[in-house]
Amino acid sequence: MKYFDTYRSNTTGGSGTQNWFEGNDGVMRGRVYYRVEAAGRYNYSFLFSNTVQGTFADGIRSYRNLELDSWELVSLRAGVSNSANPEAPADFETEVLFDGKPGKTVEKGELFSSDPVSLDIPEDSYLYLDIFFSGRQLPCHTESVLPVFRYNGEWQKDANLPVPCMVGCDRSTKLRLAFLGDSITQGCCTPRDSYTHYAARLQKMLDGDIAVWDLGLGYGRAQDMASRGIWAELAIQNDAAVVCYGVNDILRGRSSSEICTNLAEIVLILTEAKIPVLVQTVPPYNYKPELAIIWNEVNGFIKNELSKKVPVFDNVPVLGEGPDYSEGKSAYGSHPNAEGHGKWAEAMLPELKHFLTANAFNLSITLC
Repeated sequence: MKYFDTYRSNTTGGSGTQNWFEGNDGVMRGRVYYRVEAAGRYNYSFLFSNTVQGTFADGIRSYRNLELDSWELVSLRAGVSNSANPEAPADFETEVLFDGKPGKTVEKGELFSSDPVSLDIPEDSYLYLDIFFSGRQLPCHTESVLPVFRYNGEWQKDANLPVPCMVGCDRSTKLRLAFLGDSITQGCCTPRDSYTHYAARLQKMLDGDIAVWDLGLGYGRAQDMASRGIWAELAIQNDAAVVCYGVNDILRGRSSSEICTNLAEIVLILTEAKIPVLVQTVPPYNYKPELAIIWNEVNGFIKNELSKKVPVFDNVPVLGEGPDYSEGKSAYGSHPNAEGHGKWAEAMLPELKHFLTANAFNLSITLC
């Protein structure tokens, strides 16, 4: 995609298309706030997807590669604020255009981006998007851990708004690194707006020209990424990837054979696109005994078979509990808390550094 020739992610806050919601007959308004990786003045372009990336919940209503109906992006404004409170005054706000126009009719299943807009975002400030929209079937990120609001006479916390799947920035970097996974990689159950999940922590720990894009998505399955749909299309736009799937596949009753086949397919998708990949073991999740058997089988495949093709990081000794970890119990909650994510990032950092330097990205990486 030509978009990725110029733009790369400038936030580790995940905001992909996870689900859809039903709108009303009028124009609705929402706002989302992001912390950026690199402060300063850059051109930004916001990438939107009108296709659901992964299976949501049981998959009956919202599922991978579901192309959503047409809707109207009435207008979009980008702003800078020192607070993620929509009642607080903005330091700067400007209109964002689409092909030179203030709004856009979004077609069914369309992947589209805004025109560039210049923003100067100081350290510790927020980039926000004020979105006016209408339609009956609209994309959203239900389990967002970002500050998201809807305006209904007053501002209220509400994730039912169409947010971009990437906050694109034209800053120069030597590497675009994607973290692929489910709600654990996304950072669910870490405090909202804290950016304390392992991907965000690793971005801060790595001192180098690296743009991190967290493509973790709640309820996401290995089966979703292996389908070679929209999620895979976004993943292969990066230079390297870290993969952590399997929890939701296990919880939804898929067999170890099915999951292992999907993980091998994900590795194939990435390597075919010449993207080096680091695979993680499936994290512990306080599994029921019958599911712990499948979990052990899948992790055995990752450590004994996939490791012959790609490097593997075993997160289980960091996140698990018990004498041999075989019961699949988690020491920091089924979704690791901020402490668990911190220990995860610290343990993974040397392996990630080795992975990146071994793949000749010409990075001069030092540890912060």
